[in-house]
Amino acid sequence: MKTRIWTLLSKEKFALAFMVMLLTLFTIVLTYKHYIDYQKYRTELGEEYKNINPDFVDSWPWYDWGIGPYVFMLKFITAGVWIGIIIRGLQKIKFRKHRELKAISLLLIPLIASIPTSKAYPNITSIPTSDTDVDILFAGDEEFMSGYITSTWGDVWLKDLVEIGVPPWYSGIFERVQGYFNDQVGINIVFHGWMTWDSDDEVTNCYYMLQEAIEEIGGTWIHDPTWPDNGYWRFNKGMLWNGVVIDMLVAWTWQDMSRRGLGPFEWGACILKYENFLTDDNAMQHEMSHLYGLLHCGHILCVMNEPFLEFTETWQSSCHDYMVSHKNYFTRHGLAINSNPHGETNPSAGLYYYYNGTRVVLSAVGDTYYFFKKWVYNNTFTSFDNPWTFSVAASWDIYPIFCSIADFDEDGDVDYDDIVYFITAYIVFWSTGVKDPRCDFDNDCDIDYDDKLFFLDRYYEYWNP
Repeated sequence: MKTRIWTLLSKEKFALAFMVMLLTLFTIVLTYKHYIDYQKYRTELGEEYKNINPDFVDSWPWYDWGIGPYVFMLKFITAGVWIGIIIRGLQKIKFRKHRELKAISLLLIPLIASIPTSKAYPNITSIPTSDTDVDILFAGDEEFMSGYITSTWGDVWLKDLVEIGVPPWYSGIFERVQGYFNDQVGINIVFHGWMTWDSDDEVTNCYYMLQEAIEEIGGTWIHDPTWPDNGYWRFNKGMLWNGVVIDMLVAWTWQDMSRRGLGPFEWGACILKYENFLTDDNAMQHEMSHLYGLLHCGHILCVMNEPFLEFTETWQSSCHDYMVSHKNYFTRHGLAINSNPHGETNPSAGLYYYYNGTRVVLSAVGDTYYFFKKWVYNNTFTSFDNPWTFSVAASWDIYPIFCSIADFDEDGDVDYDDIVYFITAYIVFWSTGVKDPRCDFDNDCDIDYDDKLFFLDRYYEYWNP
């Protein structure tokens, strides 16, 4: 038969078919453009699209709800036309369930038209910053805090000055130490103030004097049979003092002590005995370096030499390299754990700071009809582990993704794609008898009216938590 296809159609039907195809093509192009713009916007700004840049949002009106009025109208019309065509076609072949299909289609048409492109990341915030400063608290025993420098070296340096109390006078020593760390290895140490601890006048052993200071200022007992007394007091690194997080404790004493100083790495604190203004800064630098894990060396010009010769402030060769490579030991990184209305996390949502290298365990549990899918951190990277264990090495913004059992493509949204998936499974079941078990929510061996209502409930629940 040589009759051409368009001769079988009236002009009106041909024009209608052409308009439907044109409408469909235009809707696809505009929707794709919106999707590309949306992804570009979120990638460039790295934050939730409708809360960051009002000027940008105003210039792209559809970003207000994730999809604009133009796309809304076109998707509404296009979905209605195509669902109508499907229903009419099914009626022509006397589809035995076309009435129920028509009912579900009429219910879903407005939903298809009004669903935003994405709502999977509603709480993404800016990535928190890392605190690279080393915050130090000084603690002097009662003799040190109440007396004045009267030694030979002190008299030499202060004989023409007004007599100054010990803590203010020692701030000058601290400033020199601050310069050594900053200039040589790039570590910024910040002095925040003084506390007083009551030393036992009968104790001269530096080991027990430092343990006493840690216990009084703020410490935790660590049981370890390899140490004397089956354990030791460890300074509470990260303790809050006058609103400041303290990283390191430096204790001072003005009573007799068995040696010049002590700074065990495991304890997180060191103690020093005052001797003179010229070398106390080098002694402080030496003991503080131990708190980074740096051991003694035999280089005579290195501040870590043993025995300590007290006349140099320079880290030499391997000691310098060690301090540079471990400069972030006291860095605290921020982990912003975002909330999600469809599940809970442990720890709960909030901003937490952890020291570099700290092992953190995150876990998540979805609400009823929701399951955990993945973690998204810094808007880009993901982990599917639950619980998720990792060592902190940078500041992260973390968001847990929970998927509804009606989120068939598991993208974090119950959206247009999931509606199409359900409608397709519904049509396939009633036309071929082949059941998609994911759409048989009540497990009664069919995809029916109850499953339709259950799906609509999950859709409403997702968009109205």
